Amino acid sequence: MFRFCTIALLVVLFPLYTGCGATAQTPRVYSDTDSALGDAQARTMIQPVIDQQDLATSLRKAVYIEYPDYSVTALLPGGETDSQVIGALELDQKADVLQIWITEPIDSAALYIKYDPAIRRYASTDVEADNAIGFSCLVERGLLSIGMVGLNGKNLDAGTRLVTINFAAGPEQIVRRAVSVSQAQTTAVRDLTVSYSGTGNATLSWSERHTGDYNLDGLVSANDLTPIGFWYQRQVDELDEDYARIEVVDGNEDGFITMNDITQIGQNFGSHLAGYNVYRYRLETQAQEPDLDDDGWVKVENNVGADEPSASREGMFNGQKTRLSWVFIDELDSQGYYAWYVAPAGTPGDKPAEGKPSNIAKPGGGSLPEGTLTFEVVPPLDGMPVFTDQELFVGIKAENVIDLFSANVRFEYDASMLRFIYAQSFIDTGTVRYENLLAAPSSQQPDYCNPLFAAQDVGESSANDGYRVIGLNATKWRGEQPCSGTGYLGYIRFKALDSKANPECLRFPQTSTFIYMWGDNYGVPVMTPRLGESMELVISE
Repeated sequence: MFRFCTIALLVVLFPLYTGCGATAQTPRVYSDTDSALGDAQARTMIQPVIDQQDLATSLRKAVYIEYPDYSVTALLPGGETDSQVIGALELDQKADVLQIWITEPIDSAALYIKYDPAIRRYASTDVEADNAIGFSCLVERGLLSIGMVGLNGKNLDAGTRLVTINFAAGPEQIVRRAVSVSQAQTTAVRDLTVSYSGTGNATLSWSERHTGDYNLDGLVSANDLTPIGFWYQRQVDELDEDYARIEVVDGNEDGFITMNDITQIGQNFGSHLAGYNVYRYRLETQAQEPDLDDDGWVKVENNVGADEPSASREGMFNGQKTRLSWVFIDELDSQGYYAWYVAPAGTPGDKPAEGKPSNIAKPGGGSLPEGTLTFEVVPPLDGMPVFTDQELFVGIKAENVIDLFSANVRFEYDASMLRFIYAQSFIDTGTVRYENLLAAPSSQQPDYCNPLFAAQDVGESSANDGYRVIGLNATKWRGEQPCSGTGYLGYIRFKALDSKANPECLRFPQTSTFIYMWGDNYGVPVMTPRLGESMELVISE
């Protein structure tokens, strides 16, 4: 039997991965290659996202097992009740000792135990689970969190006593500080870049950093123990094919996944990343290098609401295991030179409300051409008027991409003007064939080979303004070489509805973590594309 030992921030450890995550619903997918859907969806991010919520909200909505002096629940990443784990729990109370067993095998558990802090206080926890690591954190008076996970993918067997929790008589004196957005310097974005589109709008891109949030659901909780258990004792090596997933879990950045990475969960427990605030500074000259404390920085508002972060994380979690890449479009209203930085934003009421600021970025020059995504109506309606009830194809065009193996794209369309019918990777009119960029031949692959392809209408835009979102994925087959150049990633078939005009009938979302250009190293993006202008469409009677 191992006994918990208390460390800083009331985090206690015990020697306990496989993901204890929500089972994604099977999306309605349109594909040319049905047999390839499994592989395509392994790379894609078109599936429905998992709603996320802060810890207090999750606990308020959760289903509990009620016992004489205790209430116990289990949560999934994203905050929903983990009914599988709850159904496997068996509790036994003897005086001030609470034992928790499992009657069915589970891979991991994130438990929350409530009790009356006026009459008892938490003392210690014991565990007998073999080949496992665990984590315990006193979240606040009367609320204890325990995380457990099997090492290296091993299940916790039925009949296992997970924990014995020891309490003592008397009131609990410890009061945990109010949870705020993480103030750890390691949460500061380090790779903010900016590029201009054709008309001057700026596309910002950066990689998310939220120390302790190892499962990337936006909340530091007991669920973040799971990735530590899965990658336990692995070295963080850039040559490792799993590097993109492992490096997220190296919270203390020492190059190894060990028990030491649990400390960052305790230090940031309950921290909720609600998104990023984007700040813009108008430069007097192109060469000016502003400081963070200079007057003149202005927060860029989003198209959802002024009270939200500039780039909201709502609806951004879908179980991805590699670090999220953010894209944000700043629609500039005047010519000039600008600089930007971003800062992680917490939930309303957080004090402080922001985390550490990123590097300051200005649009660069003289580099290789950046990949750009644009919309284009393709034949047979190319350049022709569109009438009510007529069907048309819109191509998603990638320009100047380099070493592209797989692409994930999200974009929005005006649902009052268009109805999504289906999507396909190429068009064959009988007289001419419009190919997919990822089917282009190369010296290594002389024949055309259509890519794995899937697309889906994934729901309403977060802006709630009558737009809907389409997710698209195109992926080359394993063993093929990545491609470079310009071409289409897919074609969306729409039906024209009401006669009207909209200069932004199709557009890219102001904020997205779902637009990626992947290389042949699985899970590692090769670039964040510059997002082109919205597409105008006029529908006539």
